[in-house]
Amino acid sequence: MIAPITVALLTACNPTSPDKGTSNQARTDVINSLADDLIAGHYARFKSRADTLYDTAQSCDVESMRSQWWAAREPWKHAETIGFGPVVEYPERLGPILDDWPANESAIDDLLDGDGDLSVATFSGKGSAVRGFPVVEYLLWSAHEHPRFCDAIQGASGDLAANAALLHETWTERWTPANPPSKDYLNLWVNYMAFTAENIHEMKLGKPNGDYANGQPQPDLIESRPSGRSLQDARDALEGVRMVWAGNDSRGIRELIIDDEIQQRTDDLLAIAAERLESVPDPLESTIYDEPEIVGWAQRPLLELQAELQREVATALNVTVLFNPADGD
Repeated sequence: MIAPITVALLTACNPTSPDKGTSNQARTDVINSLADDLIAGHYARFKSRADTLYDTAQSCDVESMRSQWWAAREPWKHAETIGFGPVVEYPERLGPILDDWPANESAIDDLLDGDGDLSVATFSGKGSAVRGFPVVEYLLWSAHEHPRFCDAIQGASGDLAANAALLHETWTERWTPANPPSKDYLNLWVNYMAFTAENIHEMKLGKPNGDYANGQPQPDLIESRPSGRSLQDARDALEGVRMVWAGNDSRGIRELIIDDEIQQRTDDLLAIAAERLESVPDPLESTIYDEPEIVGWAQRPLLELQAELQREVATALNVTVLFNPADGD
């Protein structure tokens, strides 16, 4: 029997810093640090790793490219909490171009089987269903023996690298300077922490595990299915939430919370959720058939984390709880 979650509140609270609180200046400093240090750092690492993937594609070394594709996913998934800015907003709207999964396999096969150009320019002119991470993944794990694989992987990975560079440039040089910190942006940071916890619970785990199909596994709904990176995607996304909360070479939302008990509960729920995700056996596609109950076990602290963020943290910061855009998917 799976035991219920227990979140132990420590009797000894962490000391608070003199400037801790919800003053306008503290909020401004935290939001600036998250934007300029944390997220800019995620996007810089993503750009660097995407460039390395593209460079390796020139030699068509499949195993090296698989490793580098996997590595490039990490900072991208860490930044999944950023559901605003050039990832979703026009004119760039780079999120779907970078990671619209699942890939349109038949369209990719048509490109491979045809005799058309497979350059970076060709991919950059395509729709989101045949661009980005899922397309590179499909090529590396499902089409690497095709005669035109090398041309295709060079074009697709070059397009991925170009958009990673554009995302970093747009965030650091155009979007962030044009959007000074405000209460609205604190709302977004807090809400997207909760949305990410919900999306891991619902989309990354629940839907593949059959939560909306009478318990029948739905492998077609698994993110990063060909590579088997599905669970690591979820772990990286949750680590991204923790970074926004606690900071990572940056300041974090946590320091704006005056109530030590809210701080500790959120810390504990993040730790429990991470520990349980780490315990789910890879790959997810096997686990949803062999041990679906362990997926449910891993989902529970995510639900509690979402509730803690939307109730206690949001209330403590006078944040308005918003509607999750992914709820319509």
